[in-house]
Amino acid sequence: MHIHSLTISGFKSYRDATTVTFHKGANVVVGRNGSGKSNFFSAVRFVLSDSYNSLQREERNALLHEGSGATQTFSAYVEIVFDNKDGRFPTGKDTLTLRRTIGAKKDDYQLDRKSTSKGEVMSILESAGFSRSNPYYIVPQGRITHLTNLKDAERLDLLKEVAGTKVYEDRRSESLKIMEETDQKRTKIDELLKYIEERLTELEEEKEELKEFQTKDRDRRCLEYAIYQRDLEEVSAALEEIEAERKKDRASAVNQRKDFATRQKQISAIEGEITDVKKEIELLKLDASELSAERQESVKVRTQLECLIRDSQEGRRRTADNRTAWSTELDQIERLIVEKEAELMEVVPELEGVEKQEAEVRQRHAQAKTAQEILYAKQGRSSQFRTQAERDRYLQSEISQLRSSVATYQKRIADTRQDIESRKRTLSQVEGRAGRLVEELEGRGENIKRLKVELDQAKAEKEGKSERKKELWKEQLKVGQVEKSANEELRRGEGELRSMMDKQTSSGLRSLERIVNQLQIEGVYGPVYELFQVGDHYRTAVEVTAGNSLFHVVCDTDETVQKILTKMNQDRSGRLTFIPLNRVRTRQHKYPSGDDAVPMIKKLQFDPAVTPAMENIFGRTIICKNMATAAEFTRSHNLDGITLDGDRVDRKGTLTGGYQDPNRSRLQTVRRVQHEKNALDAARLKAKEIDVELGKLNGEINTLQNRQEKLERELAGILGRRKSERTWK
Repeated sequence: MHIHSLTISGFKSYRDATTVTFHKGANVVVGRNGSGKSNFFSAVRFVLSDSYNSLQREERNALLHEGSGATQTFSAYVEIVFDNKDGRFPTGKDTLTLRRTIGAKKDDYQLDRKSTSKGEVMSILESAGFSRSNPYYIVPQGRITHLTNLKDAERLDLLKEVAGTKVYEDRRSESLKIMEETDQKRTKIDELLKYIEERLTELEEEKEELKEFQTKDRDRRCLEYAIYQRDLEEVSAALEEIEAERKKDRASAVNQRKDFATRQKQISAIEGEITDVKKEIELLKLDASELSAERQESVKVRTQLECLIRDSQEGRRRTADNRTAWSTELDQIERLIVEKEAELMEVVPELEGVEKQEAEVRQRHAQAKTAQEILYAKQGRSSQFRTQAERDRYLQSEISQLRSSVATYQKRIADTRQDIESRKRTLSQVEGRAGRLVEELEGRGENIKRLKVELDQAKAEKEGKSERKKELWKEQLKVGQVEKSANEELRRGEGELRSMMDKQTSSGLRSLERIVNQLQIEGVYGPVYELFQVGDHYRTAVEVTAGNSLFHVVCDTDETVQKILTKMNQDRSGRLTFIPLNRVRTRQHKYPSGDDAVPMIKKLQFDPAVTPAMENIFGRTIICKNMATAAEFTRSHNLDGITLDGDRVDRKGTLTGGYQDPNRSRLQTVRRVQHEKNALDAARLKAKEIDVELGKLNGEINTLQNRQEKLERELAGILGRRKSERTWK
């Protein structure tokens, strides 16, 4: 046996794996200083000697190769391959590979490439002669010089160690010690045997007493059996009576339970009626307040109408007075026309007289001129005038007189014509004004009638819009009360529903809708309890079967689930269990035929898109008449059975049952919450519609108000102009 090869990696100065092969006989390792000869010898001692046992962390780190950066070493090993052809190692192999690996936190041994404990390694080394008691199979540097300087007694001890006799002396000392301990134990055993013999003598005496006790005990047991038998018969009879009473009580309890469920439903119905009556009372109170306000408004309107009636009567009276004034004014105008016509008739004869007088003057002028010419012809110019100048002066004076007379007459004619034209213009103006006044009076009357009709229509339409607005206000108040009541019931129902689930699930369900709307995520069908409908007759069985699966959320794919979970983790908003439909795998179940068992999934109504999720939760369950039927079908068809009362038998044989409080029904609470949500949404939608209609009505009322004010201004303007005209006249 000898060392065949030595492999070092990461140990001290050996960073990379280095393998050295040895030959049988003497092998010498030579090299310069610092070439690693001492580390090579330390590697052999690291594996075979006790010098490197019980190393601390710092000591293990000191054995690792020290480098920097990428050359830093975190583990090292030394592997020795022994030539075992002589069989020194009892392994049955020609070679033996021993490796020791160390790191910052480990120190392992491997024997022929298998992990081995340190004790097994030391044991197999001792079997080959590498004994702890003989540490001289490795002689380090300076040990020979130390041995030559030993004394004779020390040298004798050394020879004993080398020869291996010290091992036998140690074993001899151990054997002597064991023999002494054995003698002590034998003494104790002798004492124990003596005690046992004494105890056996006592037991023999007690044996006779025991036989007598057993005889008496048999008699006692016979008597007790007889007594117990009699008591058993009495108790059995009492139990039969109790069982009969129990059956009666059970039947009575079933009836009472049915009565209790009926009363619970009646109480729920009555509570609903009370809630409705309270709502009606609130609405009636609102109606009463509105009617009171309407009454006050009616009184106010009545007062206004009375004032309007008085104003109308006064206006009628004023209209009559105005009509009288208009008639008087018309008579005055007609009289004025007659007077103007009379004046015209007076002026026309005068004009004709003036024209006739003008003609006469012209005629006389012509006659005078003719007479003058005749006289001139008879007398001669010389006999009439002494001189020509006198004659010319005379003639000039006559001409001047005639011209002044003609001018006077012409002026009078012009003045007369101007007066006639003025009278004609005045007459035409009066006639035109009279016609205009008649037309204007007729037009003003028609305009007044038209404006009054339009004003009445505008007022009536405005009143109709105002009445519709009041009705909408009443309806808005009622819808607000319904919304408030539905909101309160919704909060109460959601509080009850949250109390039926854990806090994390409740928080997750509240954040689910917000996340879906915020990220516009499609493919989220919602919690299971929102995805199906079931009759009240099967509600308890369905609720017990679903359990906490009612609050699981159904999605189309796991990618959708990942988006929601990422956002929930970011917001830290609770925890939910999701059912991605693309990952659900269902199988067909063979259901029993007959009326004793009904597949639960056939009693549910749901969207075909979520069929895999429904089959995964309810597909393995059948509804049975009683527990015996459920147990029978569970064994024969490998399905879960459940009764209408919620008593369940699963495929593993577990029985679950007991009383189900109808007031704590999660499905009923969910249905109530959904009903209140629908009522709240409907109320909010109705309120929105009312707000839109109110805004439209307000715009129409404002338009009608502006139109009414415009008509009133036009009517007031017409009446004002008529009054001013009468004042002017």
